[in-house]
Order: sequence, then structure tokens, then C-alpha cells
Amino acid sequence: MTSKSQKLTKKQELFVQNYLANGCNGVQAAKSAGYKGSDNTLASVAKENLRKPHIAEKIEAEQNKLKEDLHITAEWKREKLREVIERCLQAEPVMIKVEGEWTETGEYQFDGKTAVGAIAELNKMDGDLAAIKIRSKNEHVFVDHVEKLQKARERAKNRD
Repeated sequence: MTSKSQKLTKKQELFVQNYLANGCNGVQAAKSAGYKGSDNTLASVAKENLRKPHIAEKIEAEQNKLKEDLHITAEWKREKLREVIERCLQAEPVMIKVEGEWTETGEYQFDGKTAVGAIAELNKMDGDLAAIKIRSKNEHVFVDHVEKLQKARERAKNRD
């Protein structure tokens, strides 16, 4: 998995461990691994480390191992996103407190913004990057025209 010719130094190994442990924060990983300097210097160190193939390969291998250990697959992620979408689109009654008692107003709401975010994540996973924008909860859905992008790609291709 790591490059045959290069092994990680102790400091690089610590960088990888800390990078994964703190949510992929390169500056914090560099600091925790023992690199010295200002945040700008540590950011440069982190960027340089992440560009090194043997370090990038080690990070990828460790991430894959974590996913495998936790049984996190693409299908599992898709299922969880589908659950989020379904829950967000359930109509929930709007409740207000009247004289100390909770009562329904007769109106219903749903979490459209989170549902759209989950749909966007599914689109990214599936390579469908057509932009979807919602202006309000229930109306004015605009879909960017994928055709424009495809035509632009064709024009660029024809220029070559």
C-alpha cells in the first residue's frame, strides 16, 4: 500500500495518525506530530506532507481500514441518506402552546433544506452533479440546465 521505496518517518507516521484523529485538520496534525512553527508554517508542512505519495497512500489505506472496520460502505451511506431524506420530507404538524397545552395549528412543515442537502450528497456519490436550487419550501424549484454544460464541453472538445 505504501510506496516500496519510502517508509514513513516517525514524525510522518504521527502526522498521519493525528490527521485522521482530528478530522483531517492538517495544521493540527502537524502540530500534534511535533512539527514547529506558526500556523502558516504548519499549514505549509501539512500541504507538503499530503502531497507526498507515500503519506497520501498511508492516509488512504488507514481510511479504508477504518471504513472496513466500521462496515461503512457506499451502499450503507446511500441507505442512511435515503433515511434522512424520508424523515425530512415527512409532514410534521406545527404545534403551539395555548393556555399551557400543546395543540396543532392545522399547518404542516417539513425539513426541505436538509432533504435537498442529502439529495445533493447522493447526486455527488452517483456522479450526477446537476445543480438543484430551492427558493422556498414548496415552490420555485430551479434545475440548472445540464445541456449548457454538455454543449460547452462539446465546444471545448471540438477546439482541440
